[in-house]
Amino acid sequence: MVLYTSDVDIVYSLVANGIVTSNQVKILSSNRHHTLKLLEDFSDIEEILCVMTCPLEALSMLGDLIQSRKRLKTVSFLIYIPPVIKQKSTQKKRRVIQSPTYQNVMKVEIPELIKNLGYRLKYLFIGITICDSMSSSCTSIILNKGLYNVLSNNSIYSETNNIFSELINTGALRGLTTDGHTEYKIDNITSLKELTIVARTNSENDPINKEYLEKLVAKTKTVTIIYNSTTIFENQYYSNILKRGTCGGLRKINAIIPVSELEGHIVANKDLEEIEVIVRHPDDVEDMKSIMQKYSERDIHYCVHYHKLTDTKYWLLLRGLGDVTFKNIVKSLMTLE
Repeated sequence: MVLYTSDVDIVYSLVANGIVTSNQVKILSSNRHHTLKLLEDFSDIEEILCVMTCPLEALSMLGDLIQSRKRLKTVSFLIYIPPVIKQKSTQKKRRVIQSPTYQNVMKVEIPELIKNLGYRLKYLFIGITICDSMSSSCTSIILNKGLYNVLSNNSIYSETNNIFSELINTGALRGLTTDGHTEYKIDNITSLKELTIVARTNSENDPINKEYLEKLVAKTKTVTIIYNSTTIFENQYYSNILKRGTCGGLRKINAIIPVSELEGHIVANKDLEEIEVIVRHPDDVEDMKSIMQKYSERDIHYCVHYHKLTDTKYWLLLRGLGDVTFKNIVKSLMTLE
């Protein structure tokens, strides 16, 4: 039987009335949080499109539960750490056993979960959000088929070092998203399929860790730099990081580089397939024309970000010179913000 709904409440009703069996359910969705019972009740589930709350005491068995669902491809969890209530003791110096702290969950429990799931993480989307009521710390770890990303209300996520190290050990790491604040140990990484850098403004108080980013660039074939309307003015700085970091193996540079930097990237990366560039004025167009003609034998796709609609008559001159598409830089930045 084909199910035309994935709503959790409706699906449970259908199962209770014998209209479908639990192993026929492949997708579940809801606009509210649920418990791990969803994983326990549906053995052939493939996608759970709602967040499940995972109690602290269930963390140790979470990995085994996921592993037992062989078809599971998408799942998300919320781990809430309640406030610690100090208990009085008649015995001095006695330490009361308390629930694991936020740091323990980050440094011990989640790495153990990563270790348990192992290489399967290369084929699984899993989102884990850890919220600590005592410190108001909140961190989301997103693993999308081996692509690693962390979002946190802390500017530095030092607690995630063990998680990243364990992910490397599984062999499932395929890519990384970073703004450079956290410097992970990457010596054991031979290559990254994708690297995404979230650009930020370089300043004396918060300098960009260019040496670390250059090391990451050296290990990847596809690099994407995400800008907003403020950080786009750092594109020259990030272009230099790419040039210094590359070992000649970049195939895709989605980084909106200045036209003045274009030829340097083409020369440095012999197998370059795709590159993004920004055209701001007529001189840029003339330089683009010259470069596209000079390297016409190279099979490169150029994505040209133009600055003003009034420049249309200029950047349209690039049509017919090669594989080229055009994007409005203002719309691109608005989409990313």
